[in-house]
Amino acid sequence: MEKEFKKGDYIVLLSCNVNDDDKHDDYYPIQHCFKQKINFNYLYTELDMSGSTTNGWGLYRPENNHNWRYATLKEATNYDKLDAPYDVRTLTNKTELNYEIY
Repeated sequence: MEKEFKKGDYIVLLSCNVNDDDKHDDYYPIQHCFKQKINFNYLYTELDMSGSTTNGWGLYRPENNHNWRYATLKEATNYDKLDAPYDVRTLTNKTELNYEIY
């Protein structure tokens, strides 16, 4: 059985090994958090950085987990607050504390 990302998974991209002519990295930059749109064998997100709802990228597959990771709860919560992909490096300690649930 082929591995899949599951609908609702939050994925942070870690690396991208494509040439400069490939514009996918503009739509899916590294260190950004994305939300998986459907159960699928590669990254197929609710939104890309251009706002497209019909974009995906086969470079990012569940079995190739060297170039992506699952988002932390804080990163996923921030995605839901913004309702859009974002650079996870912008998440500060102050922001993280605002999302702690006890």
